[in-house]
Amino acid sequence: SAVLLLGAGLCLTGFGQPPRQQASATPAPPATKPPGTLSCGYRAAVFCLEYFGRQYRPYIVDALLPITEKGVRLSDLQTALEAHGLDTVARKQVSLAELEQTLRPEVLAIVPVQVTSGQMHYVVAVFHPQHGALLADPPFGLMSLRQLLGDRQEMEPSGVVLFVQRANLTKPMERLVEVEPAVVDFGTVREEEQQAVKPLTRKLTVRNRADRPLAMWFSLECGLSTSEGHRLLGAGETWETEVKLLRCGHTQSTVLVELPDGSKKRVRVLARSADRLATPKPWPELRPDNIRLQVPLTARAGDALTAVALYEARLALPEEPRLTGLPDWTEVTIEPATERARFLRVRVRLEEGLLTELRQLGNKTGEFRVTCGDWPVVNGKISLLRPRPVEVNPTAIMLTAAQPSASIRIKPALPEVQIKEIRFLHKPAALTISGMRSQPDGWDIGIVWNGQLDNSVVALSGEAICEPSGPEPVAVVVQLRP
Repeated sequence: SAVLLLGAGLCLTGFGQPPRQQASATPAPPATKPPGTLSCGYRAAVFCLEYFGRQYRPYIVDALLPITEKGVRLSDLQTALEAHGLDTVARKQVSLAELEQTLRPEVLAIVPVQVTSGQMHYVVAVFHPQHGALLADPPFGLMSLRQLLGDRQEMEPSGVVLFVQRANLTKPMERLVEVEPAVVDFGTVREEEQQAVKPLTRKLTVRNRADRPLAMWFSLECGLSTSEGHRLLGAGETWETEVKLLRCGHTQSTVLVELPDGSKKRVRVLARSADRLATPKPWPELRPDNIRLQVPLTARAGDALTAVALYEARLALPEEPRLTGLPDWTEVTIEPATERARFLRVRVRLEEGLLTELRQLGNKTGEFRVTCGDWPVVNGKISLLRPRPVEVNPTAIMLTAAQPSASIRIKPALPEVQIKEIRFLHKPAALTISGMRSQPDGWDIGIVWNGQLDNSVVALSGEAICEPSGPEPVAVVVQLRP
């Protein structure tokens, strides 16, 4: 059987015991990476990003994980995860019991495994409340770590384990990134300038004000390009790129700087064609540009929601409008109204998976574009809004030796909602529910911690059985401090 090269003193900030030994990765010389190779390091990174719900671009993750003579470097894997909004700590020398104690629903561990070729193979350790530590080896499924070790309940002291958790960012990533200028203006462009071999360019400066590396990628509208489509910026790093004007015709376009938490930085790009200034233009508008569909609490799978927006121009439309970038959960059709206007009819069918996501997140948004020949692009947003029927207060609790107990209030957030029952589906063994009392305006839950206070973080989660909306998720994060 394979020998696991594990190790890790225990803990990210806020996890387990103070580390016995901080690990560092030794740089290895780069090796040629075959085109299209999907390494185990890449699969482990994507598993973590998907698990914690981070947005990413596969080609960016792949580019951040070059393959060396010994495989993907742990330091590169660590940087790639941190750049996508995850916190990581590498540790050495940890027993199986310590690994199982550290793993939680909010904590994963990337574990190196030595293979016969001498290269490192990465798997991901996942917490399971009944089966302990499970090893995920994408795409080959799960296996029990205890069964893999057999009679050996201790792991080899060499090697490094990378613990991973979601970063506790206090603000959206787009507020940690500065882009200058806020408006890129090419001014009035003559036809001979557009047809020149070298396109017109303007500088764009991007600064990472965060205390961590950040991955970012650029989305550009028709007629624009940049020297690079994505970038990894280190903490405090500044980078300059160029915006190239390939074709003038739009009065206004946009450069989007997209970040792993889903936030975006927008830069307006202006350019006016000297040869078309005298030509009247329709300047299409979309009203409303943010199409909102309210999802009732009683919505069931198979229900459909519809909304209408108006796409209108000052003059007759030169061509039929086109739709691009529509979310896969929408159906949008364009219906004629007059020679200057079209109706956009939005229909959303509420499938079971979409309803589940709305119950967990509360809303869902997607962007799309309407184009009409060479006329300016009109950006729109479709929002599915579902009110939260239940409030949990507080959502985070700190328990200490002096204060090992706390109270939680779970109450309806809407007057038409009634909470019939509270069920806790995941509860640490050392956490006791000391009382559950139904009040006219909600439920009071008492909790007591009976175990060791070890600077770790645990979660208490379950569901509130509500009428008329049905089960609604509830969760509380519990921080343990000596």
